[in-house]
Amino acid sequence: MPSIVDYFSSRHGSCGYCKSTDTSQNYSMWAHVITAQDYQDLIDRGWRRSGKYCYKPNMKATCCPLYTIKCDATEFKPSKSQKKLLKRVSKYLMDGKRNECPNDSLEDETPVPNDQGFVMTDISSENIQLNLEDIEKVEILSVIPGEGSICTNKLDNDKSSNEQKETEPADVNTKRTQSLNLEDGKEAGKPKCKKAKLIRLEKKKQKQSAASNVNVKTKGNQEKSLEDFIIYENPTLQLELRLVCLEPESKQFEDTFEESFAVYQKYQTTIHKDTPSQCNKKQFRRFLVTSPLKREMSVKGLPCGYGSFHQQYCLNGKIIAVGVIDVLPTCISSVYFFYDPDYSFLSLGTYSSLREIAYVRSLNKTFPQMKYYYMGFYIHNCPKMCYKARLSPSFLLCPESYTWHPVDEAKKKLDMNKYSRLGGTEEEDKNCFKSIHDVLIFCGMGMTYEYYKSKTGINKDREIEEYGQLVGSKCAKRMLLYQSSESD
Repeated sequence: MPSIVDYFSSRHGSCGYCKSTDTSQNYSMWAHVITAQDYQDLIDRGWRRSGKYCYKPNMKATCCPLYTIKCDATEFKPSKSQKKLLKRVSKYLMDGKRNECPNDSLEDETPVPNDQGFVMTDISSENIQLNLEDIEKVEILSVIPGEGSICTNKLDNDKSSNEQKETEPADVNTKRTQSLNLEDGKEAGKPKCKKAKLIRLEKKKQKQSAASNVNVKTKGNQEKSLEDFIIYENPTLQLELRLVCLEPESKQFEDTFEESFAVYQKYQTTIHKDTPSQCNKKQFRRFLVTSPLKREMSVKGLPCGYGSFHQQYCLNGKIIAVGVIDVLPTCISSVYFFYDPDYSFLSLGTYSSLREIAYVRSLNKTFPQMKYYYMGFYIHNCPKMCYKARLSPSFLLCPESYTWHPVDEAKKKLDMNKYSRLGGTEEEDKNCFKSIHDVLIFCGMGMTYEYYKSKTGINKDREIEEYGQLVGSKCAKRMLLYQSSESD
């Protein structure tokens, strides 16, 4: 099924960060359905979703510019403070004793509840009913240039998936074997075969070397990986992470819905001072359950497939926290995280980021293109977002060239101006939108924008041009833009 979106252009709203009432400016659209590849390409152009509502900050005009931030999980090494946090959680699981101590400035990001309220009350597109089952295979109607006649082409919805599969290495098992031996390094880079005599000589040298260094090389000299910190041997408290599918809703999600919702409402009312009516079940579903991403299972090397999930943190069987994540072609994108405030002493917001990075790394073993952890947006002058930049190596997205830049270099530019082009002047947008004729329209059926104009007599060149520039050439050519047959 192709992606179908409804574009709303620029909107003003209150800002959940600086608390201004009408200075937050976003471009927005409603995603009725969206493929994992299309959403991957959208977040690589600065878009982000909240439920089915997708928004992209108007970076030059908004009060608090939001830069997309990602971490290369495959190169991640925990910092001193992150190791301290991981040890604190480990100690609690091992002995079951609470240790009320400072949170080492490892705070969760501040969400934007005001923006969420604006989104949910002002989007009429939610009421547009599309029979998505009838749009499984779409034919695109277009006008043949110079002839005025109509031609029909099938929209190849699986093209991006097929292209992605072709990029996978032929021998995935080889990479997996090498990855699984990172602790001792014995297998990494080892030749497939050697002469028996040479192998015996090498083993002899290794034994001699080990014997001479036995008093020098200790466990403390070996740098621990992230995975070493989250392996708990015989703990008093059992921490289990469960991945629960949201679209379609799995039985496990249905069975644990009430428990998850109770944690969410407790978190919102305690941490963010919402009233119960502001965080009711309807709002919870629209914000953190409903997703335009349909699960795609036929992904070689990725057992969970693409889609939206709840990652439940269960302590002795009780849900104490939930991470809402999207699994996409090259990344895991963090949507939201909430936890039981009774466990605030564990700094679960930062702990969950580390666990989600570890999850990316585990998927990378069998699905090598899965490399990144997307943390949503970064606001340079927002103290509670500093923890994102401390997940190293992290990168910020340039709002003009849509290229990625090391966060430390980008911060120097943002120290001078809250809005800045992060890339050099020579760097170009490789996914630059070129022609409004590339845009596909859904108006009862699929068609090119040129055909839509000839059929309805409606001219929306300016709106279509803006939409194309914002979503980029790839998505403009694949996604269907919902349009009415009547002029607005």
